[in-house]
Amino acid sequence: MKILVALILCFSSFGYAALQTIPANGQLSYPSSPPAQTFAAVSALFGPPATPTDICSLSGSTGTKIIKVYKVRLSSTQSTAGINNWFIVKRSAVDTAGTSVSITPILHDSFEIAATGVPKYWTANPGGLGAVVGTVRSALIPAPVPASNANAFYEFDFGPNTGGKAIVLRNSAETVALNFGGAALPTGLSTICEFMWTEENP
Repeated sequence: MKILVALILCFSSFGYAALQTIPANGQLSYPSSPPAQTFAAVSALFGPPATPTDICSLSGSTGTKIIKVYKVRLSSTQSTAGINNWFIVKRSAVDTAGTSVSITPILHDSFEIAATGVPKYWTANPGGLGAVVGTVRSALIPAPVPASNANAFYEFDFGPNTGGKAIVLRNSAETVALNFGGAALPTGLSTICEFMWTEENP
């Protein structure tokens, strides 16, 4: 009986060892941790208010998640084709007052839990802008007429392909916003804002 048990243990150990892949450096490799939960939020087509400041914003987690913002995308048209200066601004406090509309976050994987980040767009300027950390990006972006076949979107990319780090929001006050700088509103300007971000545990 003891011999039988010994043989079983021997073959079991041999089978287990044979299933392991040992690279040339002699160290076992293990699966990487699963990617962070990913979300998208897309506004309705809307007309910003006169002399717009922040027209779209994403604020940090209402829970305990760390938010990493990878993309902010703008689509725009106006009555007479032109070029507008847009800014990506990071704030250490949320905007207040004004009139905002919540944007529903969409899970890239419906199996995962709901988002804790807070995306919204503004149809009346915030009465109080959150404290500015700084301007992260600025771009001159064409806005064609609505009937044009021209490319009407621009993407601010903060992903790994840029060689840098995503914009990180570590609490519910921190915010990233698409901003028009308070410039005069071009006639007929209509916009769509999009955010793409991930959420992970600290």
